[in-house]
Amino acid sequence: MLSHLFRFCASDRSPRNSLRQALVPLSIEHHLTGDYVGPKTIAALKQRIGTGAHRENGESKERKPQFPPLPPVKSPFPVAALAEQTIIRWCDWLDAAIHQRIHQHWHLAPACFDPDPETRHLANLGHAQRHLACLDERARACWLLDFAAAADHYQDSPKWSALGKGMDAAPARPWPYAEVDTLVVALWPMVTANNWTYRDLINVLRSLDTRPPALNPFHRYPCGEDEGEIEDYLHATFRNLLGEQKARHRLGFDVAASGQGDLAAIYIDEAKGNDLTLRALFTCRTEDWHFLKTVLCFFLRNVSSMQGAGDESGLGRQICWEVAKKHAGRFISVNFGSKKHDLGFALMNQLSVAQKRFPRSEQDIAADYFALRKIHTGTRWTFSEGRNALNAASHCDIAWAGALATHVHLERPHGAAGIVGWDGMNSSNAAAYAKMSPQEQMLWSDDPRIWHRL
Repeated sequence: MLSHLFRFCASDRSPRNSLRQALVPLSIEHHLTGDYVGPKTIAALKQRIGTGAHRENGESKERKPQFPPLPPVKSPFPVAALAEQTIIRWCDWLDAAIHQRIHQHWHLAPACFDPDPETRHLANLGHAQRHLACLDERARACWLLDFAAAADHYQDSPKWSALGKGMDAAPARPWPYAEVDTLVVALWPMVTANNWTYRDLINVLRSLDTRPPALNPFHRYPCGEDEGEIEDYLHATFRNLLGEQKARHRLGFDVAASGQGDLAAIYIDEAKGNDLTLRALFTCRTEDWHFLKTVLCFFLRNVSSMQGAGDESGLGRQICWEVAKKHAGRFISVNFGSKKHDLGFALMNQLSVAQKRFPRSEQDIAADYFALRKIHTGTRWTFSEGRNALNAASHCDIAWAGALATHVHLERPHGAAGIVGWDGMNSSNAAAYAKMSPQEQMLWSDDPRIWHRL
């Protein structure tokens, strides 16, 4: 199978040959490490066979050593196992190449990601038409065939306008850190293979660019400890959410171990009566608790009419305690051990009557809700987490963050707060103070037995 894949990459020279693109980083990795199938593997195989390493003590038939003795090899060279490892690693790089292409396409051609499949098809035809001059002869022929069939089928349909939207060259989504995002996705197989931390990855990215920090996008990316950098990124990414001044919002925060890192989810709903509509979702997989706390406090501080709740029984216990203390009245800590049953039923009730809404295009969110399992144990119902086929990193973390947003909405539908300030006695209020009753004077005094400074 591996030989056929190599033959296909050598024969098909299309610029969109994803296998050929993924073979480039695999070859670089082989030349640097010697792992997987490649020229270094063949040379090593010839050396092991040529030196008589398969004979005991490296001796020839005449019992005379031909080369320096080598340890005996108890089994033949594992060619089949090495080929299997190479194909699996090749698939890792292929997944990164496809992910990078889709991520770029999502920003540059958002019309191609419409929830309706027919609209998506027409938008992709329009996007391909805009780049028709860059396609090879075979791709142009395929496009002409698809375009003729679409024109015949959709000539009287209102969906035909989607083709023009696909041809539009202006991207509708901001992409402030395109260069950084591209490299993060492209190097992700190295992150998983070498167990890089969040800090390891950003240090590698920063070493790739020799520009001054002010011009280097890797130094401006919100991966450091500078809260200003993190907040600048959030301002650029969530500008629509931050621009809503009159809407009421509900936030749910959950962080849990996903097996390959700690997945954190911040789920923000807009509340209109009893209906909650998803307005923003922030997810990341990190063990940088300072980063998570900064992001959580940013939303609580900058989003209008915000009420939030977080899971205090898991990995986010310390963050929830600190944030609840800092944003008292806007954020509450919830113990999952005692409240999980109530959280699950409140969420299921909202989903059943369409009071919990999210975009149809975000199918991994729907898959996270569907992965919740409800089991009756004889005395009560218990909830467990299944597998999200569209987001392997989430073990219903997005769904439980949404449940926490529902919980805070039901627990605190409205909120009010007040404060009384006293700046001491002065000439302007001394006369009014002298006319007060003893009880009023006591209330307006700064007696430390009654009041204490904030």
